[in-house]
Amino acid sequence: MNSALVNTTSVFHSNPIDEPRIGIVIPIYKSEAHITVLLSAITGWAKNFEPSVGLILVDDGSKDQSLPVAEEFLKTQTLPYTLLRLKENCGQHTALAVGLHYCETEWMVTMDDDLQHLPEYIPLLWECAQRTHADLVYGFHKQSNHAGWRNLASSLARFITKTIIYDYTKVTSFRLIHRRAAEHFKLKVKSSFFIDPNLIQAADNVQFTPVPHHKKASSKSRYSLSKLLGMTFKIWLSHSPIRTWKLVERNLEPKNNAYVDWFSASQNLEMLPLAKHHIQMVREWRNSDFVNREMDYRSQISPEQQEQWFANLDPHKNHYFIFRYKGDWIGLSHIHELTNPEDIQHKSGENGGFLKSADLKGSGLSIIIAIFTLDFAFKFLMMDRLTIKVHKQNRAAIELNEALGYTCTGSLSEEFIGFELLAENYLKIAPRLRKLLQHL
Repeated sequence: MNSALVNTTSVFHSNPIDEPRIGIVIPIYKSEAHITVLLSAITGWAKNFEPSVGLILVDDGSKDQSLPVAEEFLKTQTLPYTLLRLKENCGQHTALAVGLHYCETEWMVTMDDDLQHLPEYIPLLWECAQRTHADLVYGFHKQSNHAGWRNLASSLARFITKTIIYDYTKVTSFRLIHRRAAEHFKLKVKSSFFIDPNLIQAADNVQFTPVPHHKKASSKSRYSLSKLLGMTFKIWLSHSPIRTWKLVERNLEPKNNAYVDWFSASQNLEMLPLAKHHIQMVREWRNSDFVNREMDYRSQISPEQQEQWFANLDPHKNHYFIFRYKGDWIGLSHIHELTNPEDIQHKSGENGGFLKSADLKGSGLSIIIAIFTLDFAFKFLMMDRLTIKVHKQNRAAIELNEALGYTCTGSLSEEFIGFELLAENYLKIAPRLRKLLQHL
């Protein structure tokens, strides 16, 4: 399958008390009109539910303001959240696959954005899983509130798949998934036209429990009759001997790569991809004495040079992020991939970054920036190895990198020393580092 190349970072770092045990993954598409109704329902319900809950919204390439509206609402709440937006419309199941990949919780709930399933019904899934020891639970409806054509199309689709593949009669978009059943989506971000075969195959115990089904919050459906039947045909082909034909096999795979161009986290610290409107601000930081003295290239950078530099960046190999803490910009980090981003077998890169001013030294913010950046490199770019160079006089940076697991590789020049960090070494200490974040 095509990779869903991602331009973002880790998910549930930010709960100040305890990491959520259940992550609610919701694909959204042109949901601006009703997104706050959905989020009000979730945040109100989550306050009184145990175990703890977090939220991931994946915008499937909407052209409206769904995600900005969602972010403005969620900033006023205490619920941990992550927002992702695909650069183009890739389909609901690809959006779900991306959300499952980024969800770090033990359990995951998937639900649509149309309030046909209410968050109040999540305990029904949870209780079923606890009672039956299931690792995959579907909430099914004895009576559907879809439009008539949709019910007819769904019935036809289920008849086709039931007779030749699997009985999907009770399979719905309202699912409770244990992490082990989602392992297929954890290994790599992947496009998907139908996630359920992978979930069902990986699950040890699949259960179904009845839940109510309400009318849509919006009258618009993201599935037309042709799309629904086309999806059914693809499912049938993917389980059929015809799939061995190369021409058919190639056309089964989604053609869209799920590039993510929006990231926002719910901690006081936000990590955002560097955009053109940020670069003059970054140039001022870079030209300051505090930052400049630690750099290899120390000439003052002109506005024209900065714009030319930004225009020449390869977005698939150069990942720049700026950080904002409690509304104030604080610094920048980057990962430069040294290998082909599509090669997941052997990936290495260079890491760098800085705080914008001396008054932030000793605040602990450099540790948070480093952990977010390393999670992005090792967990989502799937790097095997990172290198970094540090000025020999910058003792604070040297000590920080050693604490993060970097090992010294020797002198690079009269002024700079090199360090290397292997993925296996970082991932061993990453859980302890995340706990440290709670105290910064």
